[in-house]
Amino acid sequence: MLPYDQIPEERRAVGYLADPLDDELGLMNVNLAVWIARDDSKADAAVVRAGNQVVDSIDAMLARLHQLRARMVSERREDQDLAVVRADELLERTDALLQERRPSRPDQRAAALAARMTRKAAADTTEAGR
Repeated sequence: MLPYDQIPEERRAVGYLADPLDDELGLMNVNLAVWIARDDSKADAAVVRAGNQVVDSIDAMLARLHQLRARMVSERREDQDLAVVRADELLERTDALLQERRPSRPDQRAAALAARMTRKAAADTTEAGR
C-alpha cells in the first residue's frame, strides 16, 4: 500500500466523494435527535424542519453514495482489467521459459529424460551410501 503522500491525485478523487458524508451524517444525527425528542402534545416548527432535514440528509447521502459506488465499480473494473493483463504477461513469460527449457525434438526429449534419470540415480546412490 502506498503512503498517502504518494497516492496520485486522480486516485484520491474517489475518496473525496466520501468526504461530505461525514458532515451530512453529523447534520442528520443532530436533526434526528431533535425529531426523536419531540413533544407530540404541541406543535413545533423546529421539530418539523428537523424531520424534513433528516429526510433531506438521507437523500443527499444516498446520492453521494451512488456516485461513490459508480466510481468504485468503474475503478474496480479497470483494476481487474489490469490484473488480467499482468496475469497474461506472467503466463507468457512462464511459457517462454518452459519452451527454452523443454527440448523440441523427440531425440532431445529422450536425451533430457536420460540425463534426468542419470542424475536421479546418482542422487539415490549417494543417499543410499550415507
